[in-house]
Amino acid sequence: MVETTQRLFFALCPDSATRARLARAGAVLHRGWGGRPMRAENLHMTLVFLGAAPAGALDALLALGAAQNLPRTVLRLTHAECWQRSRVAVLCPDEAAVPLLHLVGSLQRGLEAAGLTFDRRAWHPHVTLLRDARCDAGEAVLESIAWDVQEFALLASRHDVSSVRYEALGRWPAGGSWGPPS
Repeated sequence: MVETTQRLFFALCPDSATRARLARAGAVLHRGWGGRPMRAENLHMTLVFLGAAPAGALDALLALGAAQNLPRTVLRLTHAECWQRSRVAVLCPDEAAVPLLHLVGSLQRGLEAAGLTFDRRAWHPHVTLLRDARCDAGEAVLESIAWDVQEFALLASRHDVSSVRYEALGRWPAGGSWGPPS
């Protein structure tokens, strides 16, 4: 059966050292807030969520990603929050790095110009570490994590019988040009 839509999103992808620090922070939060820890290989920060995008839009999305210029930047994830409504535990920065705000805006303008739909809610930078968390379990204190942002990607959400995994359809280095997924 041919796939007519794909669940897609643009996201920052951490390097392996940052991914390991994020996973350790998730383990600390899990002890206090319970829930289900995110798989380390799925940790990311969504920039723009497209949802069910038509399969025929992939070339335009890859071209849009390749047209971006993201300078290397450091994002400081300083505090954990538990969001009661969605029951997720997240790690957030005190403020978003300006280059990331520019990237999100540029991606949104490109999607609008291409006539593609996306989630238009204001961007709140965060990394989800737990799902089904107990948000009434008190405060959590973590050491901040400095994330040297080295790339962003176009990711597809793939579901199998027991889990979800994210597949990179395109990756673009910060301060560099387009490169195929590795």
